[in-house]
Amino acid sequence: MRSSAGRINPFERVDRQEVNGLLERLTSLDPDLWGSEWGKLGARHEANAEELAKLGKKEAGEAYYQAHEYYRIGHYPVPSSSAKMDCYKAQEVKGGLGTRCGFMLD
Repeated sequence: MRSSAGRINPFERVDRQEVNGLLERLTSLDPDLWGSEWGKLGARHEANAEELAKLGKKEAGEAYYQAHEYYRIGHYPVPSSSAKMDCYKAQEVKGGLGTRCGFMLD
């Protein structure tokens, strides 16, 4: 996975440093662990995006986009566990991060 970070689907739009830290915490490919760890990254970027949006900063769009990407990887390839489903819901249901990304990047 380290060599795929930043290059190969679904990892093409991730920050390699963040992924390296995450990989140290992934002790298996257990779906709940996978979803939980990627979800933590997504949630961190989403919280940052919300703070930036409150300040009217254009960088909020990029932070929302990064949250969207981490949540997407969190439920990859399918939301087959509760943690993966949480990532799916965060990405697709919670106000549509993709919509917020596009709005903030305009």
